Amino acid sequence: MQGDRVFFIQHESTENMRVKEARTLLRSRAPSVHLIVGRRQGLLYQQQHNITNCLTNSSTSGSRTALSASSTSSLTALSEYQEDHQSSIFLTDPALERYAPDSILVTLPKSELIMGLSLDGGLSSRFGDRPIFVKRVFAAGEAALEGRISPGDEIRRIDSTNLNNFTRFEALKLIRGLTDGPVQLEVYKRIC
Repeated sequence: MQGDRVFFIQHESTENMRVKEARTLLRSRAPSVHLIVGRRQGLLYQQQHNITNCLTNSSTSGSRTALSASSTSSLTALSEYQEDHQSSIFLTDPALERYAPDSILVTLPKSELIMGLSLDGGLSSRFGDRPIFVKRVFAAGEAALEGRISPGDEIRRIDSTNLNNFTRFEALKLIRGLTDGPVQLEVYKRIC
């Protein structure tokens, strides 16, 4: 939106970047462009064709939202950073973590706003072939309200579908394809 600040382009700070350098990075031939964009206050809302996740910022201090713009210029909300660091994002390799031996079943209501969490891992992930895990729980989402899912937790099953051998994109497609209503997740908690 007009007035937003771009803090990072392709993981490079824009603090001392010239406009020409920013344009070059934005026009790069990469399959996606990673941005961290800030808004002083207000609401980042879902635009029907542009943003696939809805993030709510009720803080009047600043917030930063990481966005990924694909070559077709559609935006996908990846995560929201709050300057007070109250929200956390799981960024480490899940193979380095320990998980509870027993799973828990968590039922979340699925709506057009998905379920309030972002996923990572899966086949051919940036870490290699890994299980699907929770990258972030959005503060205003259903997963945060339910309270038992945390960043880093492994999701092995969605309803009756086992997520072994799924990519992250296949898992997201599965969730998006579900009808609105209760969705059961089999979750293995990360042991801190």
